[in-house]
Amino acid sequence: MSSVVQTETATAVATPVSFHGVWLPLVTPFHEDGPDLFALRRLMRHYLQTGIDGVVVCGSTGEAAAMDEYEQLAVLDTVLDEAGPLPVVMGLAGNHQREVLRRQAVFTSRPLAGLLTPAPYYVRPGQVGLADYFRALADASAVPLILYDIPYRTGAQIETSTLLALAEHPNIRAIKDCGGSCARRSLRGHVPGHAGAAGGRGASNFPCPGADDPHGLRGTEPGATEGVAGTPGLDA
Repeated sequence: MSSVVQTETATAVATPVSFHGVWLPLVTPFHEDGPDLFALRRLMRHYLQTGIDGVVVCGSTGEAAAMDEYEQLAVLDTVLDEAGPLPVVMGLAGNHQREVLRRQAVFTSRPLAGLLTPAPYYVRPGQVGLADYFRALADASAVPLILYDIPYRTGAQIETSTLLALAEHPNIRAIKDCGGSCARRSLRGHVPGHAGAAGGRGASNFPCPGADDPHGLRGTEPGATEGVAGTPGLDA
């Protein structure tokens, strides 16, 4: 896992988007033949009226694992067609680095705000392997990455020391915490700023949204400004 697949480095990084606020992980409606894109359009038109700050497509809630690449792209393109000014983040998961990099290039040909990417599942890489993997994706991506720490699904957890090192990368902008280990108060005081974001980025500007709603309750802590919560989707 420590070896890095050589790919062409992205020549441009998208204009930084704030990953603060409330982001909704979209469900994917299905019918018997696959994703129900008409129902998805109706959902998007509804959520545009709710005041959310952004949407996440093809994450765990969106059941990306139940779709092939063509279906995921159809879902993404439908959401982008309806999203208007609302920023859209796409899920990107896998355990074959070269294949993940290939799909990353396909996804980032769309106008995305970022990619949400977990550790490679099943292979359970160590911390050095995790850092190499995420840096390879960040180096090659035309849009910012949000790391996705969900160890009970992937079998690997991003330790705080690894996160602090990865946060120095100009194209790694946030972490979605489903592991319950990201103490926002202490993290905000230790994540370094750098020139990768507009005007540089200080510790308070590295979002660490809680997710899997029990963890997301930590969003009520003083100083917390973000969350990725599935239960608001019940409003549809």
